[in-house]
Amino acid sequence: MTLTGAVQDALTVDYTTSDVTALTGSDYTLTTGTVTFAAGSADGATQTITVPILQNVINEPTETFDVTLSNVLSTGTATISDALGVGTITDDDVSSVAIDDVTVDEAAGNAVFTVTLTGAVQDALTVDYTTSDVTALTGSDYTLTTGTVTFAAGSADGATQTITVPILEDLINEPTETFDVTLSNILSTGTATISDALGVGTITDDDASSVAVDDVTVDEAAGNAVFTVTLTGAVQDALTVDYTTSDVTALTGSDYTLTTGTVTFAAGSANGATQTITVPILENLVTEPTESFDVNLSNVLSTGTATISDPLGVGTITDNDASSVAVDDVTVDEAAGNAVFTVTLTGAVQDALTVDYTTSDVTALTGSDYTLTTGTVTFAAGSANGATQTITVPILENLVTEPTESFDVNLSNVLSTGTATISDALGVGTITDNDVSVWP
Repeated sequence: MTLTGAVQDALTVDYTTSDVTALTGSDYTLTTGTVTFAAGSADGATQTITVPILQNVINEPTETFDVTLSNVLSTGTATISDALGVGTITDDDVSSVAIDDVTVDEAAGNAVFTVTLTGAVQDALTVDYTTSDVTALTGSDYTLTTGTVTFAAGSADGATQTITVPILEDLINEPTETFDVTLSNILSTGTATISDALGVGTITDDDASSVAVDDVTVDEAAGNAVFTVTLTGAVQDALTVDYTTSDVTALTGSDYTLTTGTVTFAAGSANGATQTITVPILENLVTEPTESFDVNLSNVLSTGTATISDPLGVGTITDNDASSVAVDDVTVDEAAGNAVFTVTLTGAVQDALTVDYTTSDVTALTGSDYTLTTGTVTFAAGSANGATQTITVPILENLVTEPTESFDVNLSNVLSTGTATISDALGVGTITDNDVSVWP
């Protein structure tokens, strides 16, 4: 406070503080009193008024209070040329806001982000927010969300507000995806900042896809066995699965061609989509059993969760070749010792082929003309078309003059791993007599 004009006697003036935006008791202390300029004070003399300022940890704007002079008393003429002193308090507190990261399953319904206030605020604080795509897409994975978060006047340090972003459920197998929530435009009457402006929303998928290969049966003349791989569950990105063939009873190089590769379901493939695996089948002229090989799936790769529900496709090859056996007829002199019948194979065989045989009387008699003979003829595995085996029937010599006689060799019970028949089951053995009768 400054005196203009010297005084002979003492001069006093009263003062008191009053609130403007600063408040008594929270921002400063109510102060009243009287200032005295002593007798003889010269022009320009000064006196001071001290007002205590109160420290707090609340973020608030610059505030003011007034000091008002009144009741000037002097033995002379004295006035108050400026009765109002304005006290301005600048704040030394700062508040900030930060948003967290959130991970949710796509079936959660919402992702709820928390915005946290550091530092109390005297007045309301607002901050804008908006979502943006990263790998998750607005409209298919989540709903575009914008707005403003408000911390009410008087909010304390650590206060929170939430931002809710709707998550969209689908039936597509997809990778874990993310989107951002970005804070901006913070407004406060005090000093306020954004300490973490970026909230990352992570969406984990709850859908799974799987692949399965079917079984196939083909004739060996078909050319190819075509297996179908079926996708269960739609996929967002491409899905691949490896395959390879392996021998069971069918053999690589003789029955089918070794086949390996990768099946790819393109990005966006729907539930029930299919891909094919083609295995070349090799034709031959060998009678063989129905044979099989495997197609094995492995190494399924997808950006989402993918499994192999059926990794084994069985390829069954039915044979289109047939073999048969036939026995010939034989004529021998009764002195020959044996009648040797030939059994001939028509059509090559992969595995052994057997056929039973037995002799039976016609006009020749077992025990007097030939020996009863039974057994089994075997064509070894790999026998070629035209291969032969023999059946030997002992012929019995006698001294009786008799007519030409015959007996049969009967084939039965042909057994083969392939298709085999008996084209001629009856071999006729004819015995010519070597005795001569002389009449006296």
